[in-house]
Amino acid sequence: MIIWFILQCIITILISIIYVTKGNYGDGEKAMAPMTVMIAVFIQFLISVVVFYLLKKRIRGNNRIIFFAFNMVLYELSFLFFSNSLPIFDVFKSGFIGFINRAYSLSSIISGVLIMTAFYIFNLLHPEEVKS
Repeated sequence: MIIWFILQCIITILISIIYVTKGNYGDGEKAMAPMTVMIAVFIQFLISVVVFYLLKKRIRGNNRIIFFAFNMVLYELSFLFFSNSLPIFDVFKSGFIGFINRAYSLSSIISGVLIMTAFYIFNLLHPEEVKS
């Protein structure tokens, strides 16, 4: 399961970097965005691994997909450690603030959906590996 968390983190970072580099803002404005995402992903990963191991014996099989949704919520909440707002609340703002918050939130949502779908398909193809 930890591999799935790592994959979700990597996909989140890659999507956010791709989104930010496609923006029409100067390099100085968007330079710290990848580092911010990496810090948020690191906080998300640490908390999700701890919670997963605490609840590992209670949740099995298909119910583990809950942890991917939990990861997406943790990602948004991790921004509270170094900012005073959640990115999801500022996605509709105009200008650079809205752009960068869309990069933060959409990358997590897209990676979460991709990982949930891949986990579900993997669970259908190899149910014996997911049950343990």
